[in-house]
Amino acid sequence: MNKKDFKTKLWQGLRPILFPLNILVSTLYILWRIVHLPLDSIAIIASLLLLIVEIVSIFEVNIQLLASNLMQKHTVNYEVIDERLIHDYPTVDVLIPTYSESREILAETIAHAKRLNYPQNAYQITLCDDGEREEIKELCQNFGVGYIPHQNDGGAKASNLNHALAQINGEYVTVLDADNLVHEDFLKQTLSAIRKLDREGFVQASEQLHDGMIDQFQKGLKISDDSQLAFNEFIQPSRNGFQGATCCGHLVLFNRKALDEVGGFDTTTITEDFMTGMRMHERGYQSVALHYVGGKVLPARNFNGLIKQYQRWSTGNIQGGVRALMKMKLNALQKSTYYRMVTTWLSGVKQPILLAVSAFMVLTQLPIMKVNIYEFLIVFGIYYSLHKLSNYWILGFRRTPSVDSMINFVTFPYLVKTNLSAIFQNKQRKFYVTSKKQEGVRTQRETFRLALPFYVLMIFEISLLIHGWLTLSFFMFDFSVIWMYAWVMANLIKSIKGILFIIETD
Repeated sequence: MNKKDFKTKLWQGLRPILFPLNILVSTLYILWRIVHLPLDSIAIIASLLLLIVEIVSIFEVNIQLLASNLMQKHTVNYEVIDERLIHDYPTVDVLIPTYSESREILAETIAHAKRLNYPQNAYQITLCDDGEREEIKELCQNFGVGYIPHQNDGGAKASNLNHALAQINGEYVTVLDADNLVHEDFLKQTLSAIRKLDREGFVQASEQLHDGMIDQFQKGLKISDDSQLAFNEFIQPSRNGFQGATCCGHLVLFNRKALDEVGGFDTTTITEDFMTGMRMHERGYQSVALHYVGGKVLPARNFNGLIKQYQRWSTGNIQGGVRALMKMKLNALQKSTYYRMVTTWLSGVKQPILLAVSAFMVLTQLPIMKVNIYEFLIVFGIYYSLHKLSNYWILGFRRTPSVDSMINFVTFPYLVKTNLSAIFQNKQRKFYVTSKKQEGVRTQRETFRLALPFYVLMIFEISLLIHGWLTLSFFMFDFSVIWMYAWVMANLIKSIKGILFIIETD
């Protein structure tokens, strides 16, 4: 048995036991943490902050495990094309919104869309140009596809798409991003899937990178698979169990009636795709996320583009998720899915808390738990090992939790302001189109500027170690001392890796 087959069998074998085991162990762990809070010390503040972060992480894991188990009980196979369901060949409008993408990128996208394995008279390709560029209009004429210009009015992609909706009348609507190389059987695959739903909402296909492309995380962290692979293959499809699959805004097929009922694409957020799908769920429309790879996409071509993309995603997911939890009429399982989407994007809040707690322990020499070493090693060791195994399982054994942790760490400095703004101000950020162009070599000055948060953090962690050296607590062979300095050393290593990550990226 090769390594891949072994991982597959292990993944399937662990499915029925991980969720109940996690519920038991994590509940006991939380109770154990509460019992050992330092009630007579100021350290209780740091201990409670750490406990809150731990509880959030526990809920994230258990929600995902439950969704995966419920998904397995679904008897409908959405991945198999059933020609009988689409024998009437319903009409489809294929919309390609564009803002600043080059003629070359758009030409390749249109060329792939024209090769869809579907009757030519049953689907219409329309390029929605948010900029009214004459050269793009000429490109569409050369390809024989529709062209709808739109005067940018601040509504970003959603406004552009809604402008096009008023001028088309297909039974279904597909949205492709300007860099999507759609696969030939995309329409048959997604139409067959959506017609298996009782109340047709949308079908979201998976994606992969263009041939030969690697994303910034692969380049900076030296990982083999692209960073979105685990999401596309495991996390997103598992949400089918909660009827809470996320609409990603491209390589997606909508039922036009459902789209009209929710008022078209949502213009109140910079992640119109996420909110539009959520409004469909609120109206009782169903969705399904496929393992099927519907096409190829371009990654962000530089670190600045990656960060702007993450800032946009985090703002949209936090604001949309909070709205789902507080105001929208969704069932408990759907709300739990959106809860996880909110907390997943809060690394700009969670990471600073963890760093502050470790610094507090060193500077005050106060333990945040009153427990002996043997009890700690047994209870925390069991909880931590199971928690990491569960995270690894959620990621489909595609990447280790340590890699996932590093992805959160190397992005958190750039999400602190974004997270706080999304939580407290609830203002819509300006929409930025993710740059897909290969730019020139980054200067050393620019690299230093981007890596500055990690240089500052590295110096801070070193200063904590020096503080321990000068106060001699570094040499005390006490359990709590060993634990806190091991934590500081781990933060120091992550900071150094953060610097190296920035240096390696474009």
